Amino acid sequence: MIVNVYHNVATDEQGRSLGRQYGYEPAHLVLLVFTYKTNLTDDLSACAEAYRLLNVGHDPDFGRPDPRALNYRAKRNR
Repeated sequence: MIVNVYHNVATDEQGRSLGRQYGYEPAHLVLLVFTYKTNLTDDLSACAEAYRLLNVGHDPDFGRPDPRALNYRAKRNR
């Protein structure tokens, strides 16, 4: 399965982000920011994996961050 991660980049007339305030609406502009292949086969598990992968911090108690997550963050996606 291919996992694609999009960010909601919709803004209001003043340029403020709509994503955090109002959630996703089908008419909102989204941008593909990350894609990867997984061996998982069900959608919910793939979503959970992507969430864990891309929401890691740099806390050494959680082990070494996945290089894909570091690349995602290097592009200022978090």
